[in-house]
Amino acid sequence: MDATDTPTEFYISPSYKRSDWSNLNISCDLEPTAKWNTATAILKDRLCGRFLNPAQTLIDNDPESPGRASSGFAIMALCFLVAETIQGFREGVTNHTRKSTGLCINFFKQWSAFGECLSEDQGVEELAKKLYQNGRCALLHSAATDELLIGRQGPMISFETGGIIRVNRTIFHQKLLEELDSYLDLLKAPDQNNLRQNFITKMNYICGVVPEQAAQ
Repeated sequence: MDATDTPTEFYISPSYKRSDWSNLNISCDLEPTAKWNTATAILKDRLCGRFLNPAQTLIDNDPESPGRASSGFAIMALCFLVAETIQGFREGVTNHTRKSTGLCINFFKQWSAFGECLSEDQGVEELAKKLYQNGRCALLHSAATDELLIGRQGPMISFETGGIIRVNRTIFHQKLLEELDSYLDLLKAPDQNNLRQNFITKMNYICGVVPEQAAQ
């Protein structure tokens, strides 16, 4: 996105506008708590309001009858999108083109809920890549899966003999929301300068704000 071509005002989440971010004039240095509370509230409203809340609505309204169509594909597509986005904020990556693989794998490797699903003899890197390929890529590029089975029972993720991956979309969604909250809590810590700067870099990019404009 070219900042010079960006409209002056637009919504960056259901409740916040571009000006709500730019007017914070926030920096990675020590800031009043209220500023970082607002900054993290903006991101949570963006990711929950546009993606995780709709996924929860699908979960709440998913038919129980096994003979009827499930919303599992849509739920997981939204969740994978959010996982990559969180990692993009962590690393300060503004353009995800040809970087999605690394971002998703890094997210899964750092995600304690993912690690807890693995046994000691299972390689984290290999299985993170497998979940990315059979989950995020398959759903968002082909709207289909081969080795990924999405349900509402069992553990969050299980890697089975024969290559099958089973995912409990309800637990995955809940643990992802908890991971988002943990990330937002870290951003409020004064000693997280690098994490804060990466967050600011990506938010400025989303809003079409150059650092000089944000400081005015």
